[in-house]
Amino acid sequence: MAELKPEMYDAQSHGLFLHLSHTNRHLGMIEALRGAQGMIGTATN
Repeated sequence: MAELKPEMYDAQSHGLFLHLSHTNRHLGMIEALRGAQGMIGTATN
């Protein structure tokens, strides 16, 4: 396993942020598709 160095924290945090924001885009699209089909989404419960 790679050694964690303080100068790597920013790059790792940035990578985590990009991953989470990408995941949120997928979840938002799923909600939109459910709404387009007339289904109840989690935001409308």
